[in-house]
Formats: sequence, C-alpha cells, structure tokens
Amino acid sequence: MFSPFCPITLRFASAENAAATIQDAVPHNKAVLLLGDAALKGQLASFCSSLADAFPSVRTLWISAPPNVEALFALLQSAAQDNIGAIVCIGGGSTIDMGKGLRAFWGEDFADADALRRGILQHTYRNQKEKPPLIVMPTTAGTGSEVTPWATIWDPAKNAKLSIDGVGLFPAMSVVVAEWTLSMPAGVTLATGLDALAHAMEAFWARDRNPLCQELSLSAISLIREYLPRVLAAPRAIDLREKMCLAALFAGLSFSMTRTTACHSISYILTMRYQIPHGFAVALTLASVGRKNRAVVPEINRVFSIFDGECGFTDWMRTTCCTVQPLSLSAFGVPEGDLPGIASEAFSNARMQNNPVELTQEDVLSILQEAYL
Repeated sequence: MFSPFCPITLRFASAENAAATIQDAVPHNKAVLLLGDAALKGQLASFCSSLADAFPSVRTLWISAPPNVEALFALLQSAAQDNIGAIVCIGGGSTIDMGKGLRAFWGEDFADADALRRGILQHTYRNQKEKPPLIVMPTTAGTGSEVTPWATIWDPAKNAKLSIDGVGLFPAMSVVVAEWTLSMPAGVTLATGLDALAHAMEAFWARDRNPLCQELSLSAISLIREYLPRVLAAPRAIDLREKMCLAALFAGLSFSMTRTTACHSISYILTMRYQIPHGFAVALTLASVGRKNRAVVPEINRVFSIFDGECGFTDWMRTTCCTVQPLSLSAFGVPEGDLPGIASEAFSNARMQNNPVELTQEDVLSILQEAYL
C-alpha cells in the first residue's frame, strides 16, 4: 500500500470564503506567491482582492503555457523571492503541475532549460531544502492533482513525457471550490470527467491495488456514471458540479495509492503526437484494457456492473461523449496507418509494468484498432 496516504489538509469552501480558508495555513507576516490559470483571471478577481487584504504582499503570476520544461524554467527564473509563506496554485491539472514543479525546484539555480531537464531526470528535487508549502485550489473536476504527490512536465524538444514525484510534492493543503468549476466548457467538463474515470478504473485493477483504493474507485465510478451526463446537460447546476468534484477527489485518492496503468501509457504518445487532450486519450482504451485485465482481475466485473455490464459501459461512453466529442481515434484525425507505430511507442515502462496483464505490442495494436472507429 502506498504510504503515506494523503497527508494533506483537505477543505471544501465556497468562492466567497475561499481566501479566508487558507489564512490560518500561512503566517500573516509572510508574502504569498499566487499562480493562477490565465484563462480564469477575470473569474478570480474577487479572490485575488480578498487574498491581497489578508497578507502583506501577494505576487501573482498568471500561467498560460502548458507544463513543459521551457515554461517551468521561465517560471523558476521569475518566481523566486524571499519571505514567501506559501505558494498558492489555482487552476486545472496543468497549472497545478506547474505549481508542483515550482515548489520541487524552489531555490535551485539552473543555467538553462537543459540543466533543468537534467534535474528532472536525476531527481534533484528530492533534496531536503526548506521550501514554501504548496496550497492547491483546483478549478476542474478530474485530474486529482490536489491529492497526489506527482506532476507531469512535458518535453516537446525531446518528444517525451517527464515526471516529478515524491512525498515532498504532496500539497500542504487542498481547497475544493465547486463554484470555480462552473465556467468549464463542455469539452473540458467531459475530458476532465473521463480523466477521473480513468484514474478510478485503473486504480481498481492496478498491480498495486488494495481494498481501500478499490472501494474509493467504485465510489468515484458510481458518481461519474450518474453525474457526468447530468452536468453536461445542466452545466450551471452547482449541486451536480459538487458531485463531480467529489468523484474527482475519490479517484485522486484512489490512484494516489496505486498510480496508473496501460491506458495512461498508451495515452502519452496520443497526446504528444496528435494533441488529443489527456482525458480523452486515456479514456479511449478503458474498455479494451479492462477486458484484457479481467483475465487476472475478475473483480473488474464490479466496475462494469455499475453500468449494467460491459456493453452498458460501452453504450454509456458513447452516449455521454457523442454530443461533445465522439470518442474514437478516427474522430481525432489519427490516420489508421499510424496505429502500428503508435503501438510500438506506447510503452511507458512504469505505467505498463503496473498493468496486471503483461501486454505485448500486438496486444496494444489490437487495443488501438478497437478504439479506432
């Protein structure tokens, strides 16, 4: 079992009292460094104002670039300053990943992005230097980043997906504000909801699964099955958004103990090469990978039973997605002739090794073919 299990102060708040919620966690004589998703600048104006009233100094950096090596290097160059009491990070998984990257390498002096790349690969961030605590406030319901100790840093120059991970990357506090998810457009709502579904399903069957994570997974899956279609139909319903935030949280807690499996391994090349958003990329192969894994994890039937069986799961995926984004490789413009090449590049060792069934390149090709139409 993964240890420690969620050593995070977890709070739920309204938008009105979100700033007050974090005041007790940061010394009032310290400055706050705020990282915010640039797309939410207008929506977060009131929060920023309240935060400025609570602390002697608040420096705000708006994040618009995806979490990649060059963007993280630029952030490290511009963010460091003295007397920081906390890094407060508000946004979706990409913004939170940037916040984790900033905290991981806080105080490090890199000459250039290549030096940072080496630091990521050599895990230099696992040093014992004192660093400001990280407070995260997600504005999407899907990634589970608010309760996990890792982040993805993409490396387009090397066509690679890099990770930083370690117990030190658990946030000190996570504050869930369901109202902030009201602004998500349908595509983001669906993609992040499917990401949470993948986290829950993959945690359920991962090699490192355990009874606690499986029960959390089933709870998350049940909530997503019920509420993702409903929130797509009624995007301004706060009670439905709250249920999806809870589902994402349960899924995040579950896979924080297990990590992910083959679906994520296959997804990375789909995102890097074809720009398929992460949530869609991982969801494309859930049904096929689940069927293959059932040979050694027969309790996967408990997952499919939530949808009234395997066919019910396939039908639910199709009907939930069809009005927003048809879920197939062909719908994302992937040429069918590329499938063998994708299969050969779909093996991210850590994720594939965590899959309960050892998949061959031929297995992955068949999975991609099933996801094509």
